[in-house]
Amino acid sequence: LRRTIHPDLIWVVAEGKTLKIKQIRDLEERLQQGAHEGRALVVLIDEAERFTIGAANALLKNLEEPRAGVHFVLATAAPHRLPITVRSRCQRLRFGPLGETELAGLLREELELDDAEVADAVRVAEGSVARARMLVEHEQFSDWQKWCSRLADAEALRKNAAPAVVQQLL
Repeated sequence: LRRTIHPDLIWVVAEGKTLKIKQIRDLEERLQQGAHEGRALVVLIDEAERFTIGAANALLKNLEEPRAGVHFVLATAAPHRLPITVRSRCQRLRFGPLGETELAGLLREELELDDAEVADAVRVAEGSVARARMLVEHEQFSDWQKWCSRLADAEALRKNAAPAVVQQLL
């Protein structure tokens, strides 16, 4: 499952910036085949907030009347961005944030980042893989890193210089 190659796990990810209606049509065809090895199919739709309206509407029938042995998991860091018609047909499960060590390990494994990039992403991601991924994939990530480094340097200077300045004033 971790490598996403189990025949009864259908992993749906956005093609480009959105989840498209064609992807849902292809999914419907795959659902007709049923499970290959187990008793059930699991459909994991990652970043489900990326549905186009057409794709979300195409998925509704499957969510309203799922086939026996088919389980849908819609993963999103932004459930408020899912259409209300989709949200109303789902049960919400909240997961707590990952620890810094675990998040750093996942980022190293999933993305080719150096230690400084991992540390910066972990610092602001608040335990969210999706938030960390979004941050490092942003075109201004390197600019943000430089700004954070300068801010950290300024804070260190303030902490270290303050006692010396106070001593000179006394």
